[in-house]
Amino acid sequence: MKNNVLFRRDTTTVSENKPSLSEHSPFISICMPTYNRAKYIKEAIESAIDQDYNNFEIIVLDDGSTDNTEEIVKGIGNYSQIRYIKKDNEGIPITRNKLIDLAKGDYILWLDSDDKLFPNVLKVYAEYTERFKDVSVFYGNLKPFGNIPYSLKEMIYVDVYRRNHELLAHFVYGNVLPNPGSMVKKSVYDYFGNYNIEFTRAQDTEFWSRILDKVFFKNINTFSVYYRFHENNISGNVFSGKCDLSFNSRILTAMLKRYPLERLFPQFQWKLHQQAMADAYLEIGWIYGKWGDIDRSMDYYQKSINSLSIDQSPSSSYLDKENLKQAIKDEKLLDKHVIMINKNLEKYGLSG
Repeated sequence: MKNNVLFRRDTTTVSENKPSLSEHSPFISICMPTYNRAKYIKEAIESAIDQDYNNFEIIVLDDGSTDNTEEIVKGIGNYSQIRYIKKDNEGIPITRNKLIDLAKGDYILWLDSDDKLFPNVLKVYAEYTERFKDVSVFYGNLKPFGNIPYSLKEMIYVDVYRRNHELLAHFVYGNVLPNPGSMVKKSVYDYFGNYNIEFTRAQDTEFWSRILDKVFFKNINTFSVYYRFHENNISGNVFSGKCDLSFNSRILTAMLKRYPLERLFPQFQWKLHQQAMADAYLEIGWIYGKWGDIDRSMDYYQKSINSLSIDQSPSSSYLDKENLKQAIKDEKLLDKHVIMINKNLEKYGLSG
């Protein structure tokens, strides 16, 4: 099974000539949704104010905080540079969509209220817009800090500029693009729609999944955001295994309807169509299993067997779902499940 590579640990990048700014530099809206982040929001805002690029605005949209977030924001020295708006609590996707409506910039740069922009990175973003005018989404690498899991020191994302076919083939396994520090041309939302309000988590992943083959993406080949890990944010929950993965399963289901299997799984030999379909179904079963969607996982394992047009014995026409479900509940490695499925295929002469 293919590993879901979210980022590389090495810092090797392709050499590029440094872009320069023209007189018509882009206006950037730094959009910051927040909810009960009084402990961190001052650092986030000050990291934006202290940039050495002047053509930007800061919009903080407070989703009905019940702590003293408002007091902290209004107490910041350069408060005049900030548009602070407080509304009733409606959830993060609606808040993000309202920020898009409020933004006046050519680009929207997303900064969560518990993260921090790297010094001078706004100027780097602006320079890259000058050189790569065909790019609609820019992103950078992330520097974790706070309650960091394991020995994670940096998150280096692969540059997928004009490599949409590769991006699509990796994204089916999980999100390989950062949301923190992503800078999106505002017109992209006009063309392809805003965030899906049903996705209270992973709304960025769902949005990326809709535009993977529609626009160009570009890494600015430097760190853009200090990415904070703590017990109350999504990052901490993902690494601790406490987040709801059903959203990832829904995104996969939508991608399977939107994109042909040949594009999602180009690694298979599609000239041998029957075998490639079986391989793709087996892979999809593994991915659904990773997202905890056991029923869909087992359905695709079954499709993998059924797609091979040879006689099957009655005992091979179904998989032992109960045993596999229990194995997943017991948190055994999914790779072991796949080995078991492969053995099942081999047993009845169904493997390639």
